[in-house]
Order: sequence, then structure tokens, then C-alpha cells
Amino acid sequence: MERVNKLLRRLNITLKSLKELVGDLDIDVSKPSNLLTTEEVNQINLLFAASKTKDVQAKSKINLDERLPRKISTRARRRNYQKDSLSDEIFDNGSSVVFVASVQWYYNRSTGGEYGFLYNRELGDIHFRGSVVEGVEPRSLSEGRLVTVTAEKLNIKNGRRRKVLKVSPIEHELNVDFLVYGLRRYIGYSERVPLLLKALKTNSDLLQDSHKEKLLELVEKLESEEIKSKSSLVIRMQIAQITGVEFNHEGVSEDELFKLWRSGADIGDISRIADRIVIFAKGNKQAFLMPGFKNMEPVEKKFLLERLIDEALKEWEDGHLEAELYLILDASRRNGVELSFEKYSDSMRLLFWKIGFDIKPSLPHLLDYLAKYYNTLKGSMSERIEAILSDDELLLKKLSDQEISDLFALIHFNTDKVNNEKAYTLFHLLMHFSFSEDIRKEAIDNFYNKATSFYRLRMFVDDYVEVVDFGDAVLYTGLLSQDKQKVFLKKVAYLKSKGLLDISIDDLDRVLVTDYPTSKIAEELDGSKIDYSVSVIIHILKEMLKGEKLTLSRIFQYVADIINEPKDIIRLTGFFDKCEGRTLLRASQYRDENGEQAVEYIKEVVEKLKPRFSDYCDGKKAYNRDGTLALSKKEEKEFYWCENSPCFETCRNLHKQEDWKNYSLKDLFKIFEVSCDDDNYSQLIGVLNKCNRYFEHLNCRSCGEILHPTGKENYGFYRVSNFSCSNIDCQEPDKNVYLSHCANGACLDLVDSRDTVRCKPSGTEENCGWYICNYCFACCSTSKLKQRKDNLEYLGRKYNCHTEGHKDKHEICCNKCGNVMREIQVMGDLYQKQLRWFIKNKDSHANISKHGKRSNDGKWWFIWNIGRMEHAAYRSQLQNLMINGFQIPDFHDELNTSQLISEPFNDPRPGLSNYSCKNCGNELILNDKEEMDAHRKSAIMYYHFNKRLDEHN
Repeated sequence: MERVNKLLRRLNITLKSLKELVGDLDIDVSKPSNLLTTEEVNQINLLFAASKTKDVQAKSKINLDERLPRKISTRARRRNYQKDSLSDEIFDNGSSVVFVASVQWYYNRSTGGEYGFLYNRELGDIHFRGSVVEGVEPRSLSEGRLVTVTAEKLNIKNGRRRKVLKVSPIEHELNVDFLVYGLRRYIGYSERVPLLLKALKTNSDLLQDSHKEKLLELVEKLESEEIKSKSSLVIRMQIAQITGVEFNHEGVSEDELFKLWRSGADIGDISRIADRIVIFAKGNKQAFLMPGFKNMEPVEKKFLLERLIDEALKEWEDGHLEAELYLILDASRRNGVELSFEKYSDSMRLLFWKIGFDIKPSLPHLLDYLAKYYNTLKGSMSERIEAILSDDELLLKKLSDQEISDLFALIHFNTDKVNNEKAYTLFHLLMHFSFSEDIRKEAIDNFYNKATSFYRLRMFVDDYVEVVDFGDAVLYTGLLSQDKQKVFLKKVAYLKSKGLLDISIDDLDRVLVTDYPTSKIAEELDGSKIDYSVSVIIHILKEMLKGEKLTLSRIFQYVADIINEPKDIIRLTGFFDKCEGRTLLRASQYRDENGEQAVEYIKEVVEKLKPRFSDYCDGKKAYNRDGTLALSKKEEKEFYWCENSPCFETCRNLHKQEDWKNYSLKDLFKIFEVSCDDDNYSQLIGVLNKCNRYFEHLNCRSCGEILHPTGKENYGFYRVSNFSCSNIDCQEPDKNVYLSHCANGACLDLVDSRDTVRCKPSGTEENCGWYICNYCFACCSTSKLKQRKDNLEYLGRKYNCHTEGHKDKHEICCNKCGNVMREIQVMGDLYQKQLRWFIKNKDSHANISKHGKRSNDGKWWFIWNIGRMEHAAYRSQLQNLMINGFQIPDFHDELNTSQLISEPFNDPRPGLSNYSCKNCGNELILNDKEEMDAHRKSAIMYYHFNKRLDEHN
């Protein structure tokens, strides 16, 4: 007994060489760990001794099929070529000989020589030129490829005088005499036999009876096992096919037949293993790429693929069926197989058609499928159609123009009037597919002629037609969805601008004056309701036409007057230009025509600098106190104030006439001839922005319902500060929510008691405190407290709370816990002490890795590392340094443990302080540039520091 790996070491050969040496012997040497019997070891030793080749023992580069027991020396070859007889390695073809050789190399790259060398186990190295190569390009002959060589018989054994007549790959050889001879001679050579069989099959029409007799004799020897080969069954079957003799399957098991089929052998009738092939091919893409499937007859492929479809339908599972059918479709296309679908239902035919099979369902069934698919989806009509298109975008491309036209006709073929939602939905859906403009126009005309007034209105707002009977349409606009009502208003304005519709603002007042029951009907139909944005816009147009100035309270009151119930409150949208970011000027230097250096300023929109409180552009033109236009100091350009920061361009420009879908309120002013200059328009947009901010907070955070004024029946919410959720089904309703605009006139934020806490005035009850603004930290002031006290006493009630506000006591309260925060002077004594420590220890302290002075102002900077500190202690140190006045640009990057600390670029205003809460650790750091933008810092300075700053001026 001996293991393969030990045998390899003893014989000094590779595993590949050993496999080639064993050939077709029934000895398993596939793995080095395999154990060989003593008999198997002796057989291998005999084979190895017989080969006597040094090549196997050394490099094993040349195929074992081509090796001699040892390479024949020049002297030996001189003795051999004097002999008259040829070995059975070489086929005598009369005046020429044919033999097998392997390519050593071809094409001399250094000289460009079109020649190469072959190797034969008896003749050694054989020189040949590219001109004698047939069947392939000479340079495609790679090392080790087996070829047949035809050479002159004379001097065949004289290397110097040998003449090669032809070289071709074995599978391209046309000499059937040699092919028959070679198959019998090399039956034990696993690499040569398939190539010889392939060549014989290609040239089977050239075979004579004598050739066939020899091949059948070979079959008999294989059947009797006189000649042993692992590929015996395959060889016998292929010889039967080549010779035209029926192969006897008796005695061949299904397993063997299936293996033969997988290998690509033509096994004839596949009925015995059809079930086996079906099981193997289910869901297996590789099965259709195997030689067995490729070599099947078309009728067999059709039979197999249709069997696979039936099997897939039997085991229909969501998500798996289409994947199975895709594989079958791909296989049928690759192999040019036309499948039959007559036996399947319309539903199945539709599924096959969607996937890509060449089969069409009936048009009524297709229309019914689209209707049912639409109804299974959720969301708005546009969202459902988008979902269908993303899934079935190419669905109608498989139909002819006539079929598409017939599909549209089916929607309304049996009615004189279209007055139902299903018909319009199908029409609207089909119009989103791609087809010719002629069909599109025909479909629109036919549908419009049968549509009732409401569905003609729908066609108008969906932009299928450009005409509308205004007097008829306004009766149904209340039934349109919110977005469609806005489209209607913009489109009629567009038609007015083109002179195609003669209407006034008074006519618009008829559009949405719809009673509450009508709004409920619309909501029951498709979830839509009266859009109060449009109502507000029409109201604004009417009021502005009268020359009235719209204030925040007037707009709020108008919304309150038309609200029917809490959930009807909406945001004001659809008629305003959204801010895309603040426009800044970037300096760009260039040379003018005189060669002098000049600067031009290029406008850039910075998205991250969007205003915090303004959804819509309400920037105000900047003016000097004397009424002249103000210019920016650096650029000397006109600008707008946007939340106390400069912006160099607004985004509330008029739109082009044809761009009516994006019309803004400004466009409507122009079309309906309402006078409103840019300054007044910016103020109006500012009021609407405030309305929207208020609406954002009017929802219960538990159930989503709109909050109702506490203790109030009407909805005059602008005069109300306390709200509660009135939804009886809400599990955690918001109660007594305080909502109010911030007491700081320079702040645009809204105070929501759910997000903040009350301040804590000393010596009073807890509910005396005012809710603190999270944005500017404003709370109570003496003037507001006095106003509240006077109001209560006027009503005969007693005021029991404090009378001096935190604002007037120069105190800032914590918006996390309500306590008064500790004041820390920016760049005060502690800052100076810390700076001196950094300068003193800059060269010696382990945590200071770098330091230096800025070249422009000579101020110090340091790189402060975490070192061995705990992360919490490191962050606490950084926070302390920042609150004392140091500049730390990356402070908010908590993962950064190597922070830049520096003196600030600009000295703070006199008296400027930061604040820290002793109770909860919360801090207000005015020199934190990331938290304190220009508007927020300005609001805080205005409310908390104006008096103190005046004292220093």
C-alpha cells in the first residue's frame, strides 16, 4: 500500500504527469492523499519503467501522449532512418506520411519569422513554416496544441532534409484514412480521441464501407472489453452515429445516458431521461448552456422547454415564477425555438407576453389587467401610474398602432357618454405609454367628444386639451385634487395671458366657493378636498387689487374663516418660488484689455446656506437710511437682506409665458394686473412664510390630527396660544400645547412648549415662567410682564407672578432646564490665563503636537491632541476652551482627537459673553460659528445685549 503523494516523490514526477501516465487505467490518482493498492503501485512502476523518459522526471512540459520513453539521440536517429519500416506511430499514406505532433512554438518575434517547431515522440523536433498550416491562422497555434502533420515519406527520418507538406489541428483533418487509423491506434489517449471523433463526424460523408468496417470492429473490441477505456460508451455511441448504425441502448442505465447527454453525446431518443433532464434544468441557467442541450434536435428542445413551463406553473410561487420563465425564454431565443401557447389561459398568456414571449393576450383582457393592477396600488393617481410604468413601461410597445387604437376604443366603445372614474383612469394611464402622435391625437379627440363636463375639466388640467368652458368648469373644480386645483388656476391664467380666455379676478371667486358638503363628497370620491392654498391665493389677489395691505393677522383670520374642521388645515404651497440657497459673489481675477489686473464677481448659489425660516424667497432689497440703494462693502454691488445676511439675487422672477405650470403668485399679479412692487411682494412672501411655520406645529405628535384651540369652538388660532388634541381615539394626545411667535422681534422662530421649558423666576410659582425660545433664548421681559399684569387687573383678576423680566435683569435662561445660566466673559481673565499656559508649554507638553503664529495677524494656534485623556475629559476641555473665547473650527467633529485651537481672528465686541448652565451643563457659545449663523447671533444680540452694548458705545 502506498499513497499517491509518496509515489510522486519517489518517481520525481508531478500529479498531472502521473494522471497522463495512468491514462484510462482504472486507477484513481485524482488526489495526492489517495491510497493505492500494491497491485496498482506495481502497474504504475511498470508503466514508468517502460516510458524511460527524463522529461517526465524533470519538467513534464510536453504532453505525455507525445513522449518517447526517452528522447532519441542524433546518432540513434541516423541508425533509424536507414531502416525501411515505419513504426505504427506514423501512418503510411503512399508517397507521404501522416502523424500526430504537438506544437512547441510558432512565430519568431525577434526576427518576425513565420515558422515554428513541432514535437513527435519518434521523430523529435520538426521544423515547419506558416504557409503549410491549414484550417486555422498559424499564429493561433498555441504551445501544446495537437496537430496532424503530413510530410514527404522520403527523408522523413532525416531532420535536415525532411519536408513538411501540411499542418492542421486534428479536428480539421480531412484524411479519413488516417482518422480511422488514428482512432484505432490512439484509443487509449484521452486527449486525441475526442478530436479524432469530431473530425470523423465532420467528414462522415467521405467514409467508405472499409472505413466503417474498421470502426465497427473497434466498437466490438470496446464492447468485449478487449480494449479498455473510461470513455468506451461515448466512443461506441459516437461511432454508431458516424457510421449510421443504430446504437443499442439496452444495457445502458439512465444514469449513464444522462451523463452522456450532459457531455454532449447524441443519445438519440431522450424519452428515457426526459424527466431527469427537466428536474436538472429547472431554475438552472447552466443547463441550457451544456453541450447536451445544444446538441438536441429542435423538436426535442421545444418539447423540453414546454415541459419546463408546465412544471413552473405547477409550482407557482410569487417572485419565483417569472425568474423560471425568464430562463426558458432566454433558452428559446438562444436556440431559435418557437413555443406553443394555445392551451394557456388569457392570464397566463399575458404573463408570458409581459416577460417577453412572442404571444399576445386578448385586448379586453389586457385592459382589464391594467385596471386591476391600478386598483391594487396605493397612493395618488400619478404615484400609481408611475409604479405601473416602472414595471410595464414597454408593455404597449409590442402592440401595433391599430391594436393600440383599438385598446383606447375599448374604454368607451359601449357608451355614448364617459362619466365614470374607471374609464378616465384607463385613458389617463394609457396616455402615459409611448406611441405615435397620430394615435395620441385620435385617442384624445374620441375621448373628449364623449366625456362629460367634469371629465373634460380633468382632460384640461391634465393638459390633454387647451380649451375649457370656464363657466361650466367652475361648477366642478371643487372636486379636483389639491394639486389639480392649482393647475387649473395657473392654466386659466396662462390662457388669459394669451388672450384666449377673458376672465377677471371676480370670475375666479366662482372657482372654489364650494360648500362644506361638496368638499366631503370630493373626499369620499378620491380622498381630495378643497385646497385652501388656492382659496388664500384668490383672496390675496382680490385684496391686493383693492389696494389693501395684507398683514399676518389678516391672512390667519381668513384661513380661520374657511376652515371646517381641524384636519382641513394645510400649508400654503404651489404658488411661490422656493429658495435653492443663498447667492454669494465669488471674486475672479483677470487681465483687462490694457493688461491691467481686474476683478469680476461671479454669482454662486450656496445650497447649504438656505435660510432657516423661509421656505420661499422673501429677501428684502437693502437700502441706506437716506432711502438710497445700499451697496456691499467689498463688492460694491446691490444686494438683498435674507435673515440678516446678504444675498445677491432673489429667486422670485417672472416665468416665461409657456412655463405656466411653474407660475408663481408674482406671475398671477402681472396677468391679472394687480399692482405690487418688489418690496411689497417680499413683505407679502414674508407673511406667508410665517403662516407656514405656524401650520407646521399644528399637529398632534401622537396621532397626526390637527390641534384644536383649547376651550375654543372657532378656529381663530392667530389670537390663541394654547392648543390640544381633540381626537378621542388618540392614545397619547397633546394637551395644552403653547404655541406662539417668539417675543423677540428680531427672531423668526416659533415657541412650542413641547420642545422647550419655562424659565424659573425666583420667588414665584413654577407656572409663572415663560417658555424659552430655542433659537434666541428669549423669555420674559418687564414690558411684557407689565402688559399681562395690566390686562388681568383690568378684568378684575389678581396677578401673582413676577414683574421684572429676565431680559431686563440681563439674565439668559437655559432652554434645557430653565435655570439662569452663568455668564462667562469671552476672552476674559480665564481665557488669558489659558493662552499663557499654551504659550509656555507649547514645546514641552505631550498633548501639544504642533504650534505657530498666523502670518496675517501674528496670533497663536496649537494642535491639541487627546493623548492619554479619556474622551469625555478631552471633549470637556475643548468645550471649556471654546466658551472662554478660543476658536476651534472642528469642535463639532466629536471623532476628531487632534483639534486645532487658536486665538480668534477678530476681537469680540466689548462685553460679549458666553453662557453655561451649572445645573445641566448646557451652553450658549456665541463664538461657535457652526451653531451661530449671522441671523441667530444677530437675534440674540438684539434681544439680550442691546442695552449693554449701548452703554459701551
